[in-house]
Amino acid sequence: LWYANVLSGPTTQLVNIVANTTNLALNYGMALTKSALTANVKDIKGITKSMLIGFQRGLLEGFSTMQTGYSPIRGKIEVPNTLELIDFKRLMTPANAAKYVRRFMVAADVLTFEAAKEMRAYQLSRKLAREEGNNLPKQSQRQRALEIMGNTKEKVADAKAQAQLEYNARVKAINENPDLTAKEKADAIKTEKNDIKRRVFELIEQQRTKASSNIIPKSEEYARRLTYN
Repeated sequence: LWYANVLSGPTTQLVNIVANTTNLALNYGMALTKSALTANVKDIKGITKSMLIGFQRGLLEGFSTMQTGYSPIRGKIEVPNTLELIDFKRLMTPANAAKYVRRFMVAADVLTFEAAKEMRAYQLSRKLAREEGNNLPKQSQRQRALEIMGNTKEKVADAKAQAQLEYNARVKAINENPDLTAKEKADAIKTEKNDIKRRVFELIEQQRTKASSNIIPKSEEYARRLTYN
């Protein structure tokens, strides 16, 4: 509780957000400059689009972090997770608010982390596509990079369909569970519904391992460094 109180000031939270945003902006600028200097100007669109997709996922993951306290990032320790294990009750109920200090800081990190990760994943996919087809036109290499990323219209549609099938199966299992009350079923279904879009991003990301097992770990490592995790 003491540690959470120390970090609860608006200045501390603002410094964290500004540091992450500045670092991302600088790295984004360097990526665009490199593309321009190497005559790959059209890659600017791919880099930018990937970063924006990362922001979309970051918002979903950040919202989930605020609700659950779970962090998809592993590395930095700010406020001990032990606080999440305690459910303060009665006179101590207000102390539960202290959990949101860490949650907010992690959510801010997650937003930038996901944007940086997607940006780096595109760069790695573009490099892999170039190595696979040195003799292919650059346009074909860029299309191959999108296929590796899983960001083509067809693959996104497949991921959405798979996520919906999984959701339907889980909802059916929840409704058929005799041990759950009506309220518990409604809460569980609500949680599952909120997780559909997150699952779509997970399925898209998993496709990258088909082309290379290094894209995900390398892009995550890059994003952790960028967000000081």
